[in-house]
Amino acid sequence: MIQPVSEKHAPPQVREEYTKIREALTTPTLPLFFTYLGAFPEYLIYISDQIVLNLVDLQFQKLISELHDELNSVIQETLTISPEQKEWINRYRYASSYQNFQGELRQICLTNLKIAVIFLALREAVKGWAVAAKKLAPAYNESEEKIENEITTLNESSFIFSDMLRGIQPTKRDQETNVEIISTSALATTTGSQLEKEIMGEFLALCQGDFAELMKREAFWKVRINIEKTLLYTLTALPKSINSPINVVITLSSKYPQFNDLIYLLSEHFPTYAVHRLMFSEYMRREK
Repeated sequence: MIQPVSEKHAPPQVREEYTKIREALTTPTLPLFFTYLGAFPEYLIYISDQIVLNLVDLQFQKLISELHDELNSVIQETLTISPEQKEWINRYRYASSYQNFQGELRQICLTNLKIAVIFLALREAVKGWAVAAKKLAPAYNESEEKIENEITTLNESSFIFSDMLRGIQPTKRDQETNVEIISTSALATTTGSQLEKEIMGEFLALCQGDFAELMKREAFWKVRINIEKTLLYTLTALPKSINSPINVVITLSSKYPQFNDLIYLLSEHFPTYAVHRLMFSEYMRREK
């Protein structure tokens, strides 16, 4: 299985690419997705410039802003909150930590929307990988089923919840349910007492639990499919094309033992995780 390469432990060349992406996203830390690309330096270098050129483009930023307003309305209308969460919000809506978090959520949502668009674009760019992979024997000597079984060991919640949520103290409920609340980098700037941080930990645990339940319902998947369709329609409007054909991915990464996993992550799991991450951040946002 691919081992992600953190910024702290990345070799200089990889760290340099990380910095470009992080600064283009204007985030204090690098989203988890990209640390998996760091295990394949040649591919990371190849694709990072294409990603950054879009992220810094004013046309791309305008596109993201317009998309966000459209998707936020859909998610807020269809993914309703639980009675417990509604009661919590009524009780603590004026707490400074909650107000600060809500103020920061728009930027968090915009960042997650950018990530979703990027990984959907990468998936479209490597489409047809399964057909190509069958022609790679003996270089490609693992069955598709075996790769899928290995990749499913990835914890989806790490990409949806844990990576996005940092700095909030776990509450008693978190510990009892073995839920790890780690926080968004933006929350690291939230000021307030220890009590307020514990209050926010409670809120985030509620949101995470409710969202996980929503993911089991048919209505969630209908919304998720429609969101993905909307995002796919916008790929043609990207100011800079993202090119990542399967033969290039193979050329740049096949010398690494886990390159098959990289192809599967790009074509299957990362686009899905990125859309779910986007939906979760929008779900937590309450404008009223």
